[in-house]
Amino acid sequence: MKLLFMIGNAAVGKMTVGQELAKITGLRLVAEENFLAGLLTNLSSSARTSL
Repeated sequence: MKLLFMIGNAAVGKMTVGQELAKITGLRLVAEENFLAGLLTNLSSSARTSL
């Protein structure tokens, strides 16, 4: 699995650059909100199954 995190101030073009990188590399672009929601969901389900 390859991960690339882009960090920067608001409204500097992170999404635009990410969209272009996704086109060029074929990697999937995941917006922060979606990434965090998925991460929290996976962590929550992992915690339930390990008890």
